[in-house]
Amino acid sequence: MRKLLIAFQWLIVAALAAFVMFIILRPTPQPAYNPADWRNWNGITVISYPGITRKSNAVYPSAKQLEVQLTALRQAGYRTVYPEDLRACLDERSPLPEKALLIIFEGGRKEAFIRATPILQRTGFTAVLTVPTDVMSKWGSFYLRKKDIARITELPQWRVGSMGHRAVTATEGTAPEEERRFLTRRRILNADGQLETAQAFRERIELDYERSARLLREASAAPVALYLYPFADAGQGAHADALAEAVNREAVVRHFDLAFIGSSNAFNGPGSDPWTLTRLRVPGNWTPERLLKELNSNRPRTTAVKSIGSVTEWAFEGDAEIRRNKLHLNSDASAWLRGTENWRDCEVTASMQGTEKSIASLYARASSPRSWLRVTLRDGEVAVQECSDNRVITLFRERAAPTDQQSGGYQLRLRIRNNRAWLWLDGNQIAANLPLSSATQRGRVGIGAQQGVAEAGDFSARPLTERWLITDNQDQIKAAGPEELQAIVPEWFKAAEKPELSRADEQALLYASVRGIHTYPLLSGGSDVSSQDGVQWIAEIDEMLRQRDLKMLLPAVLLEGALPEIADELRTRGYRVFHLLNPAQAIEWGALTANQYRDEVIIINGDAKETEFVLDTLLRTVPAYRLAQIETVGISGSSAPRSIQRIDSFSSK
Repeated sequence: MRKLLIAFQWLIVAALAAFVMFIILRPTPQPAYNPADWRNWNGITVISYPGITRKSNAVYPSAKQLEVQLTALRQAGYRTVYPEDLRACLDERSPLPEKALLIIFEGGRKEAFIRATPILQRTGFTAVLTVPTDVMSKWGSFYLRKKDIARITELPQWRVGSMGHRAVTATEGTAPEEERRFLTRRRILNADGQLETAQAFRERIELDYERSARLLREASAAPVALYLYPFADAGQGAHADALAEAVNREAVVRHFDLAFIGSSNAFNGPGSDPWTLTRLRVPGNWTPERLLKELNSNRPRTTAVKSIGSVTEWAFEGDAEIRRNKLHLNSDASAWLRGTENWRDCEVTASMQGTEKSIASLYARASSPRSWLRVTLRDGEVAVQECSDNRVITLFRERAAPTDQQSGGYQLRLRIRNNRAWLWLDGNQIAANLPLSSATQRGRVGIGAQQGVAEAGDFSARPLTERWLITDNQDQIKAAGPEELQAIVPEWFKAAEKPELSRADEQALLYASVRGIHTYPLLSGGSDVSSQDGVQWIAEIDEMLRQRDLKMLLPAVLLEGALPEIADELRTRGYRVFHLLNPAQAIEWGALTANQYRDEVIIINGDAKETEFVLDTLLRTVPAYRLAQIETVGISGSSAPRSIQRIDSFSSK
């Protein structure tokens, strides 16, 4: 009987090997992959599947169900990319297709490759197969072996990724598996409960990352970019060892270009941390309609939210729910407003309360667990805190009585404009012009409970329009609404005139600064002077601004025309340069300048048709947030100011 069983197992292995060879050797349809057509810098949708079975269930789809889902995604306009494409977009080196999609199959199971490959070929999609490399040496037909990896990577439909070497296993002991996870808990060395040392823990984790990367690289003869954390756990949870998050972070950055932690949110915005990305693990029994609805709910949101809304508006982490139009969160839980990954300047309001000793927070610009801004309520104290690269700084702290004495609730309003923040409590401003790190540029809006139970209601959130007004007139600034302006562009400096600023000019600059509005003075007429005279002109402007202590209030200057010598002189003197170009100048010079100087913005000044063509061309290599256009032109003889709008700006209605 045993011999018969062994023979049967070998027969299965041979049959699967023959099927793999058939897939490899037959003519292979090419994926739908056309980078020349890509213009999207707004982010990517990522989904994963734990495997494929003969019959769909709540966890695993059947091959038939998978094909129905992927076909629906294809018909809805989604197009797949490789991991290296995602990293290039995050690095602002190249864009993605309009509805960019990355598909991951977890676990290194051979049946996932065999059943998914024909479906990928029929839909024109690509995918990544993530492998815990320890299974590559196991006998049997269930998991992929080293020779299978080599064959898989010959197909254009596939890339391989890692799930560590032994990272999916638990360390020794009798505690629950969550408390014995390989990557996040130290080993228990003996019956007395002695733990491995910090150095031994660090070396064990580093070796697991290094070994998995090396084995996959040797098997596939190509770099392996993607790491998928088992159990969506990189040491960020409450159960993890205090060193786990830092140890895993150091190792994954050293060996991989991308890492995925979360498993409940499909969308990653352009400001996402490459090593704390998220994906949606798709239930096996979802209909195509259910999947599309879920993915659409995660697409970038461009309009205001005026209430808590329904559960479909939020992505929950931990024990959180909506009851009676209020968010209820238990300890270590959070709720994130879907579609806000790209939000930069925004205003968020909420009534919040917690139980005794609880810690509740209102988040904005949260791009990862290592980068966010939040307002925290704790023991009758209100604080504004910023986290940048996992370093938390308290910007403001004050004792404050609750808005509602009976419930202990606080009515909060947080506004972020450029690199400043304002906070209101019960309609009264209690913090203004708080300086923010330049590293915190964009991210999600959310509610969290770091400790105890928290509740939030009366919620609203809106992105602020990123509009620049070409004026230095305070009345025009007030008429436009200071809350809706990101910057003013005063026409202060003309090449044929001596640089001067009036007292009214200084007042306009100060008026804008205290309201978080940037001032980018326009330097015009440089095309009419020689390079030598242009450099002298910049020297005179710089000297005047320094003498009057105004230079520090100007985060950038706006240079009209394609003037490389003058632009270089401005950079040498410490100015950030934005460029106002006509369509011909933008085509010839704009992309080169923008790609060489990654913090500079290109503004197109032309008619609608010309501008549309130029923007379409530049978007092939320049991120959308670094492109802008003249939005309106004042009527001849009118005092109406012109305005500039970045092309990825949001409506705040």
